[in-house]
Amino acid sequence: MVDEETAKKFTAYTFGSISMIDDGVGKILKTLEKFGLAKNTMVLFTSDHGDYCGDHGFILKGPAHYRSVINMPLLWRIPNLTKPSISDSLVSTVDLPMTILNLLGITKKNYTETMQGYDITPILKDSSEKVRRQLLIEHDEEIWKDKVYRIRTLVTEKHRLSIYDGYDNFGDLFNYESDPAEIENLWFKNKELKNELVEKLLRELITLNPKTPKRCAYN
Repeated sequence: MVDEETAKKFTAYTFGSISMIDDGVGKILKTLEKFGLAKNTMVLFTSDHGDYCGDHGFILKGPAHYRSVINMPLLWRIPNLTKPSISDSLVSTVDLPMTILNLLGITKKNYTETMQGYDITPILKDSSEKVRRQLLIEHDEEIWKDKVYRIRTLVTEKHRLSIYDGYDNFGDLFNYESDPAEIENLWFKNKELKNELVEKLLRELITLNPKTPKRCAYN
């Protein structure tokens, strides 16, 4: 936990970083225009995680999937396809490779067998489009022998459910609509909703289970 002054400093640093990125992206786009490359260059900016930025008394990142950490930046400019807009559609980082391959015209026969994710081109064309109902976040972090974190999180447009390895009958369940700051944990308060989301989480895990190596055939 950090004190209020530290949280304020990190918030200011974060806003400064965002301004720096905005300025840098602008310079890149102007340079592409200057050299006549804007019409055939895709520009993509993202990250692997966000920053608590003082939320819930935390800074930097850690094994708690609050929105400030799992909501990453994603800027995408594609000539003759995208236009200035903001989308609240669910997108996972595993969707990016699939989308890039599609945009480059790479056919599915050339994809690896373990390729996951969805093609989010419809969202790039129209920010109101949806391609996902939910997404899975898998977090495995081995800091030291006695500090091993394994977390599985399901995110829908309305809820976030997280399960922590080693903690039986405990987890996080938040309603994004009525509780955007994730203050009231509904894990013990809404059993029916918890069970519904846990089942969805399990089905996501089953679907994404590696299908390779393939089983051998015996005569």
